[in-house]
Amino acid sequence: MEPEEADDLSARVETLERAVAEQRRTLDRLQAELRALRSALADRADAADPPPADAHPAADVSSSGTSSSGDGEGQGGSAKEAPSLRRRLVSWGRLRSEDWLNYVGIGLFLFGVAFLFRYTVEQGWLVPAVRVGLGAALGGVLLGTGLRLPAGRRLRQVLLGGSGATFYATLFAAYQLYGLVSYATAFGGMGVVTVALVALAVRQAAPTLSLVGVLGGLGTPFLLYNEAGGLAGPSLYLCAVVGGACAVFWARGWQSLLYATVAGGWAAFFVAVVRATAAAPPPPDRWALQAGLGVAWLLLAGTPVLRALRRRRAPDRWPLVPPPRWLRPLLGGGRTAYGLVTASPFFAMACTRLLWSAPDGTWPVVAGTGAAVYAGAALGLRRASLPDYAPPHGLVAAVMAAYGLTEALGGAALLVGWSVEGVLLLGLARRQDEPTLRRAGHALFAVVAAGLAVRLSGTAGSGPPIVSTAALSELAVLGLAAAASAVTTPRPLGWAYRGGVLAGWLGWTAHELAPLPDGQAYVSLLWGLTAAALLVAGARSARRSPQLAGLAVLAAFVGKLFLVDLASLPPLWRIALFLGFGAAFLSIGYLLPGLLPAPTGTASPPGD
Repeated sequence: MEPEEADDLSARVETLERAVAEQRRTLDRLQAELRALRSALADRADAADPPPADAHPAADVSSSGTSSSGDGEGQGGSAKEAPSLRRRLVSWGRLRSEDWLNYVGIGLFLFGVAFLFRYTVEQGWLVPAVRVGLGAALGGVLLGTGLRLPAGRRLRQVLLGGSGATFYATLFAAYQLYGLVSYATAFGGMGVVTVALVALAVRQAAPTLSLVGVLGGLGTPFLLYNEAGGLAGPSLYLCAVVGGACAVFWARGWQSLLYATVAGGWAAFFVAVVRATAAAPPPPDRWALQAGLGVAWLLLAGTPVLRALRRRRAPDRWPLVPPPRWLRPLLGGGRTAYGLVTASPFFAMACTRLLWSAPDGTWPVVAGTGAAVYAGAALGLRRASLPDYAPPHGLVAAVMAAYGLTEALGGAALLVGWSVEGVLLLGLARRQDEPTLRRAGHALFAVVAAGLAVRLSGTAGSGPPIVSTAALSELAVLGLAAAASAVTTPRPLGWAYRGGVLAGWLGWTAHELAPLPDGQAYVSLLWGLTAAALLVAGARSARRSPQLAGLAVLAAFVGKLFLVDLASLPPLWRIALFLGFGAAFLSIGYLLPGLLPAPTGTASPPGD
């Protein structure tokens, strides 16, 4: 290469290097500006109010700025954990000053009116008819003032909601306290207030206003409680209110309304069931209330899932309005599907169980049927790519199955049934990588461990030791727990299961053999053999966990020899145990090196 060509090439290389360096500096500057812009937008989003209800966002936006999945009604499949208490308090404190003044102001105003009414009653200034008239006038003033305010003002919704609460209180006083109107008039009036509030909420796209109407409507049968009435009318009315609220949610996608309907609807049905069961004799129309429970279960459990299916296909046509930002932490940090899906079947089952006294074999069949239905729904939703709704249905199926086993079995047989279900849940969770089923399986085994500990700490049964049905069932529970350890993740939990199985084995041998004549000697014999087997297995496999377990059992065995056997066993047994195990352990220590695999020249891993 000529010198001129070399100089020309060097010049080009230097030019390219300067250009690359300049581009790098430009890229670094742009990245810094982008980070600053994201930080500013995040701060502005944190300080801003929740989006207006009439905006109808197609998808909820998380705090990181990414849109969440449309399959789960605004909940991503990998949702973050619930925020800490500090973050919840901060989120509640981010309401605008106008919001705080409005909410606190309307509350104080209504309390002041109540105190004024009480004072006039104590002084005898106003007759009941005048008090009711003033209450109606106050509700009208609040309603008229709210309608005159601009649509964008938060105070408008506050005044309209306050007017609805005032009308409810006025009708309650007119019927229950003063008897100025009939039951039909008061009931019809509260129904009109409910319909008017919901209609105003739909017209003005105000979810908060709909909450007042729906909760007031659900409370109407109890505010106007009449012992002479049957169960068919209130049950039909509650179903109508729940159905109307679900229809509004279907059309508008107001999550706060659905939450309020689930909570208020099941609270209303629960109160109705308690009153029905407290009556003597039981009301003859309990079937009407049971039918209402079934309708409410179908509406409240099915509406959010069916809407999620529609929204997954056309998210723009089925928008979702999340609850206000300050309310989301209270609802579980955004895990909408779990609260909505799991509440309805559990409340429906509990209310049904309270309402009826059925034969013993009825409830296992009912619970098993419910478990099968929800297991099939979970499988179908998983295939339909709804990751937020499939796990809660699987959780309901697991709980229903556990309850069915509780009703059908008892004692050690129940522990076996729960253990089988726990192993199935853990295996399914590992196969599908589903944390909800994994947690359910661990929770079920925790209950099994507590039940087994209670049984082993009590006195032995009257049957033959070791081969009795109860003893074999307890041993089967330990075997199922060992099987669960093989499918358990993460690794420390598997070790915890194995440690629990070992502790259960030691406790089981003591529980079964100690009551026998010289039974402590048999217990020590099994404990010593267990320690020796674990130590030999750990040495041959070069695994530390069996060796540590063997050392722990060996320590328990030696401690038992000195603390229990010396005081409770005859001299011949003491001599045999001490001499026999001393010689056995010495022999094992002498023979073990020859039984180990030949060294490979590399160190074995110290752990499992």
